[in-house]
Amino acid sequence: MSLVGQQALNKIVRQNGIIESDLILNELHKEVRMMLKQDQSDNRDGMDMSVCLYDKQEKILQFAGAKNPLVYIKNKELVHLKGDKHPIGGRQDEDERIFKKHTVAIDEPTTFYMFSDGYQDQFGGAEDRKFMISRMRNLLLEIHQEPLDQQHTILDDTMEDWKKDTKQLDDILVIGFRID
Repeated sequence: MSLVGQQALNKIVRQNGIIESDLILNELHKEVRMMLKQDQSDNRDGMDMSVCLYDKQEKILQFAGAKNPLVYIKNKELVHLKGDKHPIGGRQDEDERIFKKHTVAIDEPTTFYMFSDGYQDQFGGAEDRKFMISRMRNLLLEIHQEPLDQQHTILDDTMEDWKKDTKQLDDILVIGFRID
């Protein structure tokens, strides 16, 4: 799926010049379904993803998500933008899949986090339960002012302490970046 997605993204952005986060996901969904012939087969492969684009002149960040969220922290206040409930590709029951674009004004330093569901869904702790999104948001709020490399270490150490001897269930991906 990664190779299919990469090939389609190159076509959408480089060849077709689409640079709006929602339109990229809309087109990516169509491309993946076409490339995998999902209208004519039982292939239901899909992927979760999110896209951010930053306009330096306008100081606006665009976000669109296919099941994956964007969390950002500005003025010590955390905002959680949910991605749409549909993946890229896969089964489609609706006539057309449309992803929503969110915009964030960057009028002061803002820290952003994009992530898969692997961190929050990992089992562990004293009662062998999921880490959960609320615990993850609290952790991000607690560490967001640290240097990014230090945040990486804290996230890794927290997860290792959480899962202890529990097997990792899924890929874990957390991307953090700051715009001043």
